[in-house]
Amino acid sequence: MRLVTKIKLACTFEEKTFLKATLRTCAKACEYISSVVFLSNITNKIDLQKLLYFEIREAFGLSSQMAILCVHKTAHDYHGKGFSQRHYLEKSSMGLLMIGF
Repeated sequence: MRLVTKIKLACTFEEKTFLKATLRTCAKACEYISSVVFLSNITNKIDLQKLLYFEIREAFGLSSQMAILCVHKTAHDYHGKGFSQRHYLEKSSMGLLMIGF
């Protein structure tokens, strides 16, 4: 079960810009991972991490933690109902625990 809540962060303009850019980059990485999952049928997060970790870090310039979280988020999104390709918008969210708060 996932619990979801919406919070508003008190941050400066620079911090807000950085957070938005990070979320945009994560959404692009998740979109790429999603295309790999859909074409390969690999939905196990550990197998995906072994396959894509270095590629994601290099291609999107993400930190190691963010690269792993993008892989795990995408893998989790493919578990459940049906198997259709998932898409991620630029305003896609990352869970609080995923970001490290």
